[in-house]
Amino acid sequence: MFQASPQQVKDSLSTAEKLSGYYATKYPEIGYDEFYSIALEAIAKACEKYNPKKGELLPRVRTYIYHRFHDYLEKNNRSISLRTVPCNESMEDVLEKLEDILSKVNLPKAQEQAIEYYIKYKEPPLKERHHFYDAIKTIRKEIF
Repeated sequence: MFQASPQQVKDSLSTAEKLSGYYATKYPEIGYDEFYSIALEAIAKACEKYNPKKGELLPRVRTYIYHRFHDYLEKNNRSISLRTVPCNESMEDVLEKLEDILSKVNLPKAQEQAIEYYIKYKEPPLKERHHFYDAIKTIRKEIF
């Protein structure tokens, strides 16, 4: 089994912190702690599978973390979509309010289309979900 040097461990943890922070700002409904936990598991797996003859450890760690984050987001896409709007109302009330909010907030076209998709299908668009989450952030800042 591969034994990481103290510097490799330090670099890997620093990468985990940075990537977790970045993803936590993109997906605040999930949070830093969840992403950091996923990143630590990815580091362990990267070290387990690492072969020093095939290159440096840090690029492998980054790749494992990215893949784990994306797997987590895809696996949990439906469950996180409703948590992006903070309220205790029914889905129909939320959708009605979103339609009303769209007329009051000036969103970029891609974000507006993502919200319209959500209103129609009751979930964010899978491939364009980052536009949906960016729109929710903008709405939160301007309305709530």
